[in-house]
Amino acid sequence: MALIQGAFLPKNRPYDVSHYHIIVRLDVDSGRFDNTVFIRLTPAESLSEIELDSVGLEIKKVIKQPQDQSLEFRLDREKGLLKIIFSKPEPAGREIEIAIEYSGQAQSGHEGLFKTADPDESGRSILFFTHFESVSARRFFPSNDEPYDKATSETTLETDPGYEALSNGSKVSDEIVDIAGRRVRRVHWRQDKPHSTYLLNIAVGDFTALEDSSHGVPLAVYTSAAKKERARFSMEVLKRAMGFYQNFYGIDYPWARYGMVGVPGFLWGGMENTTLTSMRESAMVLEDPGSQIQKLRIASVVAHELAHQWFGNYVTMKWWDDLWLNEAFASYMETVACEDFFGNEWAVIETVTNAWESYFREEDGPRSHPIVSKDLPTPDDAFDSTTYTKGEQVLRMLDFYIGREALRHGLENYLKRHAFGNATFHDFIEAMEKASGQNLQGFVAGWLLARGYPIIEISERWDNSAKKMLMTVKQRPNHPGETTVFDFKIPMDFHRNAAPAFHERRVLLVNKSQVFLEAPLPAEPEWTTWNAGGAALVKIFRPAPDQSWARQALGDPDPLARIAALFELAKPWVDRDAKAPGPLSPVAKTTLEKALTSDPSPYVRAALLDKFLDSKWARLPGDLAPALLAGAKNPVGLGGQDPIGRTMVQARSLALLGKMGAGLERDYVAQILGDDKANLDLTAAAASGMARFSDEASLAALRQALDVQAKRGYPFRKAVLLAFASVEHASAVLDLLA
Repeated sequence: MALIQGAFLPKNRPYDVSHYHIIVRLDVDSGRFDNTVFIRLTPAESLSEIELDSVGLEIKKVIKQPQDQSLEFRLDREKGLLKIIFSKPEPAGREIEIAIEYSGQAQSGHEGLFKTADPDESGRSILFFTHFESVSARRFFPSNDEPYDKATSETTLETDPGYEALSNGSKVSDEIVDIAGRRVRRVHWRQDKPHSTYLLNIAVGDFTALEDSSHGVPLAVYTSAAKKERARFSMEVLKRAMGFYQNFYGIDYPWARYGMVGVPGFLWGGMENTTLTSMRESAMVLEDPGSQIQKLRIASVVAHELAHQWFGNYVTMKWWDDLWLNEAFASYMETVACEDFFGNEWAVIETVTNAWESYFREEDGPRSHPIVSKDLPTPDDAFDSTTYTKGEQVLRMLDFYIGREALRHGLENYLKRHAFGNATFHDFIEAMEKASGQNLQGFVAGWLLARGYPIIEISERWDNSAKKMLMTVKQRPNHPGETTVFDFKIPMDFHRNAAPAFHERRVLLVNKSQVFLEAPLPAEPEWTTWNAGGAALVKIFRPAPDQSWARQALGDPDPLARIAALFELAKPWVDRDAKAPGPLSPVAKTTLEKALTSDPSPYVRAALLDKFLDSKWARLPGDLAPALLAGAKNPVGLGGQDPIGRTMVQARSLALLGKMGAGLERDYVAQILGDDKANLDLTAAAASGMARFSDEASLAALRQALDVQAKRGYPFRKAVLLAFASVEHASAVLDLLA
């Protein structure tokens, strides 16, 4: 998208739009639309002209209603602005209505109105969708395309009789009419509660609805007739999440209905348009009925987008510098809802390890910026790991800082106070301070208004005579030369299995550059777990012998504590600054093997496997190859109670075997890759594993698998094709595919 000058600064135009009614006349053959938008607005002061946003549209006529008076207008294509001149000044406080006739063309890029084909179904008609976030509503209708100017809306869609036409709100009418001797389907939708322009949505195409309800809210999932049954898992998640959110917030779902429409190949996982979310179809429909791992992705996106109906739609950030009020909240609630849905630790492990693996890297690089920032060039630049990942972790820290009940009480009051309106981070923090009775300005200064995160150095000493653990914690910002002091709470868990056995927790408030703690204990702990549950977004430097890390890795009750210890032991293989993978210590090798074959959580095993997969080395020493082969075939200790977790371990093990060399590992990977009955999870993993062998034999195996798997449908063919990208020798791949 071309940059729009000044797009990150609010225009604060001197009027308020109260209603848009868009009449859409879409020619499905050409993709051309000839529309009329009726705009009701009220000047805040006497106005002789107004300005609207309009990009790529041909403006034909502007008329003042109800007098049917033609108005002069000027279109500045370079700036994307439409200026409308009144015949005489319009007084402040009196509502006026204008109608704009215009035309445009559906695009292939996913902004404004775009068209796409379904790669799964060649016989399915071309589909049309809109995507307006952040500044693309202006590509489909002239508007005050600013999030703070909320308005009610209507869409009347006139299109081919064989097409379904969907939009926001409730369906008012659906009829076949004759227009100039041509049969046309006319569908009228009305959204009677105000929302921002970027949340309007239109979908036109061949859709079949899977319908249900939850807590009195009508629900619908729109996809093709052939995929309808494979969307039932999405509906299951949706029904559970709807009840969970209403209970968590203490506020009923605020809209008339909720639907999700599948967009084949959508560039984003989902877009939370009010009452009608656009979903990447593979994030809503099981590509393979036998897939397990895809359920995690589906549950995450379904829960995330539904959460936006409160955070983002019901209460919307006033301007894009507070985008985290939309996205961080949806990400946080996605994790909490998935914990509830699956009843295990997967969601928390996923969000915390993602912060460790992706956010820290981005934050250390040139894109670093505060969560609340006006220094980004366009709103689109705010959609990054800082907003989503860091934002979610800041909310998790706040949850730990003030407590879950205070957080929920504050959320309820925040949502009620700003219902159908806009808010800033000041409004949110005010609600949290009132709910908790705590001053959070230090928390805000470090985590919202400053960039970066703290690096903490820990020293511990056991005082045997006083029976105390003496600890010093020093913090410094990750960016050299900066002086930010972060305010956070960090848990410490002291563990001892030998007599006198104990497992005790202390919580340390860190709001200075250096803090001290004395912890009286019955005896010297065998290990101390810092930051259990990933409660604080910190990077810890804490020297400890491998034996201590091993105790934590194999004995800690907290899954994330075990993962953190395993990552420490795996450093010789995963250190990004090393020049070659170093040898594992005997303690590390034994501990890693035990974790891969006996950790009670499949998600701990999967996190360790992901860490190895993410290492920069094309080859790793074969120390763990037997454990990986066992995990790929039949993970020890993981029965049938959690098929998703079991499949994750199998899939990660299969993919990682390709870094181990050849022999039995390659034979088993080839066996799965050539199996036309294996589910999509294992097929994709085997393809990835085979690609990592990166030799002529592996390329030949992939090419043969492409012939086998392509017959099973597009998702299987795609899984094998994507694997070619992992092959190190690009020229060999090009030669093979030529």
